[in-house]
Amino acid sequence: MAIVKKAAARIGDLSTIKTYTLNGSMIVRTATARVDYKYSFFRELPNKYSYSLVSDAVGTAHAGAIGSETFFDGNVSLMGKTVVKGDDPRVDFYQPLIEVLSPGYFVSLSTSGVYTEDGEQKVFVKGENAAGEEVLLTFNAKTGLPMKAVLNGFDVRFSNYKTEGQVTLPLSVEYKAPPISCS
Repeated sequence: MAIVKKAAARIGDLSTIKTYTLNGSMIVRTATARVDYKYSFFRELPNKYSYSLVSDAVGTAHAGAIGSETFFDGNVSLMGKTVVKGDDPRVDFYQPLIEVLSPGYFVSLSTSGVYTEDGEQKVFVKGENAAGEEVLLTFNAKTGLPMKAVLNGFDVRFSNYKTEGQVTLPLSVEYKAPPISCS
């Protein structure tokens, strides 16, 4: 679909990004609680990352991967130290953007047209990926940049875009996880 191709062209070739560092704040919401975190995230593709999450309410967690091992350490939920085999290449803040803008990701797409919400014109797109999963996207009608993606059970919002070199990336990526249920 033209809007996805336009967004991919506007953002640029994300495969050119080999290393990045992010620092910021994050809110994790569950059905019963909200936890505020400060985070630091470092990614060196293809197989190195590290991150720290610090919360006054629940503690500190660290994780990272170098090559074929991933480590976890912290006092969040009495996590303790753990080392497991393998790096998870999906541990990337920009992975949802990379996925939905990749050629061939969608097997079908449809749009419901342009609508106005919060004073902005938006385009809503519904698609199906090769795995048969439904993916919902929202684009800014004026800029053509993605604003929201609902995929893999997550609601991911993109904002505050900035051009750095040959790519344009959102400086704000907000993840909302699906509700956690206990039985």
